[in-house]
Parts: sequence; structure tokens; C-alpha cells
Amino acid sequence: MDDDTKFWLKMERCHINICFYKRQDIFPVMPVPFEALLPFGIIAAMFAVTGTGLSVVKYHANDKKMPRYNLDTWESQMMQRDKQLTGSIRGQTANTTAPETFKTN
Repeated sequence: MDDDTKFWLKMERCHINICFYKRQDIFPVMPVPFEALLPFGIIAAMFAVTGTGLSVVKYHANDKKMPRYNLDTWESQMMQRDKQLTGSIRGQTANTTAPETFKTN
């Protein structure tokens, strides 16, 4: 009898189920598909790049302020008024007189 067979017979007699000698026989390991990680990384990076790019473009188009969401009628009218007064929907002014380009009814 070789050493390997003696070891397994001894393990059966001791009723030990966990074996560190031949671990791969008891606990099979699923191989990691490394060739799939590269395309996954590229796709994840492209999502991050496009999301960050969209966020930066929105931020700079909004006069370097956070974008507004869920606007009601009052806020839309005030944004239109600000655009007429300052030329930007996010701009505000403290002037008491309206410029010549401000159109009224």
C-alpha cells in the first residue's frame, strides 16, 4: 500500500470529512474567466466616462451650478425673466431698471 492510500484509510477511520491533503477533491474550485474581465472592465469604464462627461456638460451649461429638476410654472417664468434680464437662465441681477432688450407686453 502506498502512502496516499494509507492516508485515506486513516481519514475514513477517524471520521474526518475535511481534508487538507487533497483539498481539490473535496472542494472543487470554479475557475475565473480572466478573458471576460477585460471586456467587462472596458464596458464599465465607458459607462463611467459617459456619465461623468454628461454631468460635466450639464454643470458647465448651467453656469457652474447644479441642474434644476421638477420645475413648476413659477420657477419656469422666473428662469425666463432671468434670461431676459441677464442673458442666462441661472443669472440674477440687482439692477432696479430693466435693460433695453427686456420685452414687455
